[in-house]
Amino acid sequence: MKTLKTIIPVMLMVALLASGCGKDPVSPQQPAPNPNVPQPTSCQPRAGAPASLASIWVHTAVTINGESQDLAEALDWENGTVVSGFMIEQDGYFAYIQLDGNDDLTWAEEGTVMTDGDCIKVVSETQQYAGKWSIRGDELTVTVREDGNTAQFKAVRVSDGAGSPAGVAPAFAR
Repeated sequence: MKTLKTIIPVMLMVALLASGCGKDPVSPQQPAPNPNVPQPTSCQPRAGAPASLASIWVHTAVTINGESQDLAEALDWENGTVVSGFMIEQDGYFAYIQLDGNDDLTWAEEGTVMTDGDCIKVVSETQQYAGKWSIRGDELTVTVREDGNTAQFKAVRVSDGAGSPAGVAPAFAR
């Protein structure tokens, strides 16, 4: 379950100002594939994301096996974090951040998003995961199966590139 908690935040990551980070990035090198990460068998993900997925997103809810979970616990937030979000760009760039009550970064991580239809794979500096995604209105749902558990993450779109709320969007400066 702890693995699931650390994999989830990576899913929804964004390009950030490294100077505000509470932690140093692990390494700019791509992590080796994890053979324990479930990969949808019908998917052949390739770098990039459709325009509908390319946006800035803020986490709103998570369930594991249908049971609501505390965001801070499920996403393994750093101390002081009050919100987390991520950015996905059409070229496959992915960034994830956590912010405190003053909109200061408590954690940031970058990676790559690959998609094939409704399949998604995220590879970051420290994690990777694969699952299914869907969008209804401005709500993104990502479903990941791991160790016999099904986790469903919900996020709301806060920007399609045309504007965004204070705090989250400026933190995604690339």
